[in-house]
Amino acid sequence: MQKGILKRWIDDKGYGFITPDDGSEDVFFHISSLKGAIRRPVESDIVYFDVITDLTGQKRAVGVTIEGMKSVFSERKLVKSASVAPRKNAIKPQAYKARAYKYKNSNYRSVFSSVVIAVLVVGFAVNKFKSRESTISWSPPVAEVSYQALEQPEIQVSTKFTCEGKTRCTQMTSCEEAMFYLNNCPGSVTDGDNDGRPCEDQWCGH
Repeated sequence: MQKGILKRWIDDKGYGFITPDDGSEDVFFHISSLKGAIRRPVESDIVYFDVITDLTGQKRAVGVTIEGMKSVFSERKLVKSASVAPRKNAIKPQAYKARAYKYKNSNYRSVFSSVVIAVLVVGFAVNKFKSRESTISWSPPVAEVSYQALEQPEIQVSTKFTCEGKTRCTQMTSCEEAMFYLNNCPGSVTDGDNDGRPCEDQWCGH
């Protein structure tokens, strides 16, 4: 713990500088480091403090107390800690704790019993609902029918085309040409969903 004097104090900004009694360089002091004071610091206050170095390398005063303030707080502490004579009919601490513990345990047991009963009731209701729902919602399986097999006519592929490096739908002139490139020419990217029908949006969709 060092002793010094508050050489400079900027009250509206809440900081200042302390000149240590040992003649070392001034130390930065922020209002947040003040302890046990009943007023704000003023210049020329005699203060006691510790020094730390923060992350920026600057020395800061911490645990700062103003001379003359310490005794005030010591007296307050003594007044608060003065013992009070026990009353004759006061309940002994141990008996009170035992009574409170017994009451608390009985409350815990009743709460626990209520929770267990509620869980059992909810579980029974859920199982009953699931069994009823499964009975109502059951229906015989329906055979799956291929929409494409029923709705989409077979596309005849002509042999009048040759592979000329076309790979995209924008390069095709008809659905017949797109089918030829898909089945016979490498690198075709005309069937995006791999259903065997190329260029469905441009040529082979209808």
